Amino acid sequence: MSDQEAKLDYSEIDELEAKYSNFRSLGEWALLVVSAFAIISSLYHLYAAWHMPKYQLHLSMHLMFMLVLAFSIYPISKKVLSGKRSMDRIPVYDLAFAALSAFVCLYWIYDYDNIIMRAGIETDLDLLVGAIGILLVLEATRRTVGVALSILSGLFLLYAYVGPYLPGIFAHRGYSFERIISHIWYTDQGVFGVPLYISATYVIVFILFGAFLKHSGAGEFFINLAYGLTGYRKGGPAKTAILASGFLGMINGSSIANTVTTGVFTIPLMKKAGYRKEFAGGMEAASSTGGQIMPPVMGAAAFIMVEFTGIGYNNIIVSAAIPAFAFFFGLWIMAHLEAGKAGLKSVPKSELPDVRELMRTRGYMCIPVILLLVLLLFVKLTIMYSAFFSLLAVILCSYIPDLWRLLKERRYIDVSAFIIPFPVVYLLSRAAINASNMDAIFYGSLVTILFVLAVNFVRKDLIVEGMYLKDFKGALEDGTKSSLGVALACGSAGIISGIATLTGLGLKIAALVGSISGGVLFIALILTVIACIILGMGLPTTATYIVLVTMAAPAILGMSLPDGSIIPVLAVHMFVLYYGVVADITPPVALAAYAASGISNSNQFWTGIEAFKISLNKFFVPFAFIYSPAILLLGIDWNDPWSIGSALFDIATVFVGIICLQAALSGYLFTHTKTIERIILFVAALSLIFPNIPGAVFGVTVLITVAILHKARILSGPEGSTMDGIKKMMSSMTVFNK
Repeated sequence: MSDQEAKLDYSEIDELEAKYSNFRSLGEWALLVVSAFAIISSLYHLYAAWHMPKYQLHLSMHLMFMLVLAFSIYPISKKVLSGKRSMDRIPVYDLAFAALSAFVCLYWIYDYDNIIMRAGIETDLDLLVGAIGILLVLEATRRTVGVALSILSGLFLLYAYVGPYLPGIFAHRGYSFERIISHIWYTDQGVFGVPLYISATYVIVFILFGAFLKHSGAGEFFINLAYGLTGYRKGGPAKTAILASGFLGMINGSSIANTVTTGVFTIPLMKKAGYRKEFAGGMEAASSTGGQIMPPVMGAAAFIMVEFTGIGYNNIIVSAAIPAFAFFFGLWIMAHLEAGKAGLKSVPKSELPDVRELMRTRGYMCIPVILLLVLLLFVKLTIMYSAFFSLLAVILCSYIPDLWRLLKERRYIDVSAFIIPFPVVYLLSRAAINASNMDAIFYGSLVTILFVLAVNFVRKDLIVEGMYLKDFKGALEDGTKSSLGVALACGSAGIISGIATLTGLGLKIAALVGSISGGVLFIALILTVIACIILGMGLPTTATYIVLVTMAAPAILGMSLPDGSIIPVLAVHMFVLYYGVVADITPPVALAAYAASGISNSNQFWTGIEAFKISLNKFFVPFAFIYSPAILLLGIDWNDPWSIGSALFDIATVFVGIICLQAALSGYLFTHTKTIERIILFVAALSLIFPNIPGAVFGVTVLITVAILHKARILSGPEGSTMDGIKKMMSSMTVFNK
């Protein structure tokens, strides 16, 4: 590694993640037990990704692991966290909660056949177990995600009971406690519903994939690659944050994890370059939230979208590509304009990592991500298998530098430890046990990894740069711990969607939205945006998405576009997802911004405001793809040049609109903008983001006009007038023509 390359301090990163996740700092023995349990959980989920157990067994095991770990590592409150006794050990009451969690989940597995047979006529013990299970899920959610989601879930449970006493549209016949417990705990419409299923199958495997990438050194590689590609440009450090967060966001859907991983390097760089500390923290937070809309992972909500819409994941990530690129393009423009506004200089290339050398020595780290995309988009492998094989590729690729070193040292016997096991095991499994091609690849990969680790245990110097036991331990621990918030949010969101199904509340809300909006699409969208922002202030993205898709999406889907065409289902779901993501950078609860402010030593609230302003294009792009689904690559006739041209026009106008928007927000284009110019640029942005020919003509005209005025002011100098600058421009054009 050269002197110019970033070296990530993972102990500092883990410390920051723990701080903003409110983890306990456990003593040696407690930490050992919790770590072992987390590792067992990850190994179980990897096994389940390969050979899926029965639905209820798997979801019960998944919830058990998450609940037990939540009560083990999250204290009952932040005040307790500050007390020494609770920091280094697990209190007796939390051990009791953990034991109860294991009991209520294993009870489902142990008595599964009998529970199914007596569905709807549960025993007193069944109801007691169900009630305790629901309360444990709500308490664990409160600790890991926040009190808002637990309160909302509790209110929905209360709503199911008090229905007969409510007025108007919200009234219903009401349900007994027994019926509510039965529906929420003992059917697939409640806690053990679609959201938890997605968490237990797709999400945790992708989180494990990201954890293995992190511990293989890919985080450092992507950050250095971003720094080498962007550091020498105007606003280079901020652009490094954008590109690095985009790279990591492709494989890590967590805003906070992305923020602290890249932020420990990029935020000090931005501050050193001259960016304001609030802007540095805000830019990192804004960039990191993009991970939840950046293919191929896109966070948990995208996987839930697969189940809710019935649309293939490969189609979803293709449709999400252009809006995600538009968001990061907007951040790039903001970084560029802010650098120009502050007069910041770029970093000399001599002080940056050499991109060619980086790709030559560590470009192999791109292989797992490329493999993931190939398996999803072209091989059409299932989501779990794609993530599983890509995870194996991370481990195997980490040994490439060691293999190359051994070849150069002519240690051919040691080289055989890397090369021989795979083909031998592959061929034997195909011939001896008639294994399928995929099974044979898995067996060959697994035996190769285990054999290399065993040989290194004897030889000691076989693995120098590749993943070894401590890396496996770290990745397996991180995988489960990083899944806690998502899993428990999905469990509580299952309560909300279950009650909405039981009471018909979703249809009532849809009717209410339709009534208030008067059937006008734009008003219905605005109402949805307001609901997303309000819910997003207290709920994580996944929960916000589930609640709003259940409640508001049906109303929008019942409406039509101005040309009379039907709004695609995917466009509506993407609309809700985008506004759900905004929660992480929307004050007063902006967790990603708060994590960034801790690194930049800036004010939390103003860092959140800065992140919100920087990300404002995320508010406008969803309206664009609702009114023009072609931006999502939907409804395009690829055999019709006119259809393709129309789609390209709509996409282009959005990107020009983003330039106008960021210029208006930053107060700078080629020089400082006047107040009237900012207002006109903002209006131009609105006219461009809603694709239409008159709006596009107006918006482009405004942008060109402001650009000419700015160039004229630059040419005229501080003492001259704008007209003097225009005359100089005309004069130079005349000379050029001659």
